[in-house]
Amino acid sequence: MPYLEEQLEEKKRECPEGWIPMTPSGKLRGPGVLRNAIKKYLEERGTGQQGTWLSEIGVTYAQFNKFMKGTFRYKEDAYDSPVYSKAARFLEFEKIHKKIRARDAKAKAKGTSAVTKAPVKLSAKKAAAKARMDAVSAVPMEACPPMPVYDDCDIVRTKITSFLAASGATAAAFSDAIGVSRGNLTGFRKYRGKGAGAGSMAYTAAYRFFEQMRVLDGVAKTAHRVESEERWGAEGYKLRHDDGHRWVRDGEPMDPRLADIDYCKDLSRKK
Repeated sequence: MPYLEEQLEEKKRECPEGWIPMTPSGKLRGPGVLRNAIKKYLEERGTGQQGTWLSEIGVTYAQFNKFMKGTFRYKEDAYDSPVYSKAARFLEFEKIHKKIRARDAKAKAKGTSAVTKAPVKLSAKKAAAKARMDAVSAVPMEACPPMPVYDDCDIVRTKITSFLAASGATAAAFSDAIGVSRGNLTGFRKYRGKGAGAGSMAYTAAYRFFEQMRVLDGVAKTAHRVESEERWGAEGYKLRHDDGHRWVRDGEPMDPRLADIDYCKDLSRKK
């Protein structure tokens, strides 16, 4: 799958129906910011497209006009408007759609096609790393789409870093070995947090690779792995992005433990 399309699929997993836009600091994105973004988008889309767009996102003229004018009894009610979440979600995807259109237009204008590059001769160390990754990737695993994951995102990221350092493989070669784009792997490695990046294809692909490596090397499951299986059951960790932000009532402090997905799972099991 091309990189941008891969990005779009990952973004859709991160922003399901009802998704609420947040600022980098973890606060709700203001309705005023969204109104400006909507106005800019509709101006770019052109005259007479507003009705079509409202149908696309599934809101009525009345809902749209009320949100854009801000005619709510309390200004906080704007957050409950269907326009707030649906328009924000659409515009989040539109950022990537815009790049896809620009890429396709550029390719069409130039009439370009993929150029086949001459094979690159690998150094002895890189050749050994490639052979190792090929051997690992060849290990058969049960066909279970998707394969349950029992390592959190931080653990998988640590395993990636350790493997690259020990084997001498490059991040680019590793991304090829696990079947994801380099951008997808890079994006996943930038996250921090047990559930951060769980919607990324790099997460499940890298986990599968390290499971294959464990089987190939005849390494037993760790105590932590066994504990994770007991905690998360047959489905494993949730394959959706979780950056640790939680809803709390206004003025109430948040228990920092709630940012830990394992802690939250243990709480739910006790109920």
